[in-house]
Amino acid sequence: MTTPSAVLQVFATPELSDYIFSFVLGGLHDLTDFEDPRSVKTHANANLLTSVLHLSEVCRIWQRAILGSKYVQRALYLLSDPTTSRSWSAVSGAQNVPGTYRPPTRSAPSLNPIIQTTFPSYNLRFSYLGSRPRHQAILIITRRDIPAVQRKVAAGQGKTLSNMLLTQPPCTTAEATIYEERDETKEYVTRTTSLADPVIESDTGITLGLVHARVGEMFEKHEDVVAIRLASV
Repeated sequence: MTTPSAVLQVFATPELSDYIFSFVLGGLHDLTDFEDPRSVKTHANANLLTSVLHLSEVCRIWQRAILGSKYVQRALYLLSDPTTSRSWSAVSGAQNVPGTYRPPTRSAPSLNPIIQTTFPSYNLRFSYLGSRPRHQAILIITRRDIPAVQRKVAAGQGKTLSNMLLTQPPCTTAEATIYEERDETKEYVTRTTSLADPVIESDTGITLGLVHARVGEMFEKHEDVVAIRLASV
């Protein structure tokens, strides 16, 4: 019978493995509320989290240590984090106004950097416009994005991505609207003006997989719609 190495025994002990990963995940940058999704810090965070995910493929012991740890799962947006100090409630006057300087704040939920960098066309970010009692996260998905996602799933890729939360703490409700430029002076005949069943909800938090499933249904139901905008409620 083969005896596990000392290293594997360490990672098989949750308390020790979590302690080790606290140093690894300590390298994550604390992003501001309106951090540019294309920023170096966003990409650095995505690379670090992706590297941790790749470690889970080394062996079963590492897989259990990484994907079985609540601490690591929360960092990977696979589980809601009740310890975060960030909130959906917006501090009065904290919303950005174009052309007006405001000191950087770190009170809004954290956006999933892996989703932001893996699907840059979704433009997952916070809305800059207006002053609201709650922060509002938005993303945009086009009809041409769906086949690429389906191919990844069919190839066995992206399973972990599909289980990832969009934000931390989680967004539990989002509303979909049609996103496309139209000339309002023209009359569109038999064109969809509003989406049927546009609300996406999940008590445990909206995941990327849920977004793809529901938005895919909307595109099937409304064949003339080419892009959909989701906004947290």
